[in-house]
Amino acid sequence: MSATRRATRRSIRSFRALFLRDMVGTDYVSAGFTFGQGSFNALDVTDPAEPMRTFSVGPPAPGSNEAVLERVSVKDYYLDLRSAPVAARTWLGVARPTRNIGNAWPAEPEQVRLVSSYDVLIHLHRVTAAGLL
Repeated sequence: MSATRRATRRSIRSFRALFLRDMVGTDYVSAGFTFGQGSFNALDVTDPAEPMRTFSVGPPAPGSNEAVLERVSVKDYYLDLRSAPVAARTWLGVARPTRNIGNAWPAEPEQVRLVSSYDVLIHLHRVTAAGLL
């Protein structure tokens, strides 16, 4: 994916979040989702017809947000980034490579500052793709 397309996707996500926050007000909560490894369904951007298929990814790359989040707890967890301790907010405020898995794959990791991207972060160690109908 080109740098221009990645920037456009980030801008669209930011616009949607701002729109929702304006519509819902202070009750709006932006939830982010990360995971260590597993499978998921997405459109295949390498196929011109973009069929939906199952993809799998292994452990996260060293230095990525997911690599550190994998070591925080042996159990799946969530973190309210709005009230996280200062040390955690400082670490989460640095842009690091982060998988961007949405409705299309493959995609290059994006530089993401988790603390300014989400209100709540949910981290799962392993995910499994849903069965396609």
